[in-house]
Amino acid sequence: MDKPILSTPGRSDRPERAINLNKEWRRHQLKRSLAIVVMGLGVVVAVGHVFEHSGALRLMSNGAEDLFIGWPAAGGIFVIGAILYGRD
Repeated sequence: MDKPILSTPGRSDRPERAINLNKEWRRHQLKRSLAIVVMGLGVVVAVGHVFEHSGALRLMSNGAEDLFIGWPAAGGIFVIGAILYGRD
């Protein structure tokens, strides 16, 4: 019964803990960077959609454009990026 019931971490586990925190931080930053890229892609799709509607850029008819390229795609991409950004 020489072992204490509650033990405090010693100095020996500090470097390992620092390495784990560094890995977690890098992974967290990578996820945030990916989320920002996805949200940026959503913004690019939205801006392209505005140009399509203004008539400056015409790839397909308005109905097909709205259905396949438009606001639903921009919103979906942005929401996915926002979800990724908010996750830990």
